Amino acid sequence: GQTTDTGYYLLDSLAPGYYKIAFSDSEKHLYSDQYYKEADSLMAAQPLAITRDTRPTMVNATMHMGGRVVGKLRLAGEEVSAAQLWFYQQTTDGWQERGFVAVAANGFYTATGLATGVYRVKGEVQLDGALYQGYHGGLTLASAIDLKVTAGATLTQDLDLEVAPDLFASVISGTVRSAEQPLVGIQVEAISASNSHVIVYTTSDQQGRYQIAGLPNDHYYLRFSDPAGIYAFSWYSDQWPATNKPPLRKEDATSVRIEGATIASGIDGTLVGAGAIQGQVRGPTGTPAIGFQVYAFAADDPAKWLWPSCYAVERCVPTSVTDQQGRYQIVGLPPGRYHVGFFREVYDQYGWYYPHG
Repeated sequence: GQTTDTGYYLLDSLAPGYYKIAFSDSEKHLYSDQYYKEADSLMAAQPLAITRDTRPTMVNATMHMGGRVVGKLRLAGEEVSAAQLWFYQQTTDGWQERGFVAVAANGFYTATGLATGVYRVKGEVQLDGALYQGYHGGLTLASAIDLKVTAGATLTQDLDLEVAPDLFASVISGTVRSAEQPLVGIQVEAISASNSHVIVYTTSDQQGRYQIAGLPNDHYYLRFSDPAGIYAFSWYSDQWPATNKPPLRKEDATSVRIEGATIASGIDGTLVGAGAIQGQVRGPTGTPAIGFQVYAFAADDPAKWLWPSCYAVERCVPTSVTDQQGRYQIVGLPPGRYHVGFFREVYDQYGWYYPHG
């Protein structure tokens, strides 16, 4: 329930049973949480018995202005944003979560409404598509640093989340070839298996070699692509070249597991010559269709090729856009069969949609 302007509240239609009542300033976050009978945690709160004959009962609370903690967030000494923080207070029942706050784009945070007491902080940081977790001053909640907060006062405290010392010690390396010849300038992407984000990419050197270091714990797919479009993109597979066919879909690839200081060598890529599709798009009257998006969809899975089931890292190549003459060209295509789709974005009061295909 919520209180009125006079501070009154009513919880009705309760089934018979025992209840605990908590009061929280969920709007402004200025006051610290309060539990019935001045308890410091929900576990310690006194239960209230409700029967069918219970009449309105005055269960009052006095809210207290909370303390503030402000500062800047770091991860292993580096300033970060796109993060969340959780504040845990020490109580007679152990560490209780008391507050959640999002870190601003400039790395600063402000936590309010904290009761007087000792706190420890846990953080989660999104960095280049990967999720990192850590505690301020320790690897676990038990080893984190104490923060002493006083109600009505502001504590300025920069936070530094510690991570396992081997978290960034992993290495994935290999060689990219075509017909046993090393390829230079091939882009190698590490794609997270948990969220399909491209975490990082590098390019192969004069000997076709590449190395990606410092990946967090996860499973990764490796995709190899030629920015010049001479060679078709491919995925890493431990079955190639025994299958005599390079994997062209993530579903056919082999993931690489990274845990701690994993050294994964020999993660090689093999590329084959690429083809291209080109043409001209015209409207019903024969005039050039300008600004249409053109996709080539793998035809081996016809149930999923139609928009919007296409994902650029899985089932189709990046888009091409028709020019002033309606012409387009899609390069870097692996050998195979394709469907070609033509789409134009239109915006109205309902948002973006694709009326043509």
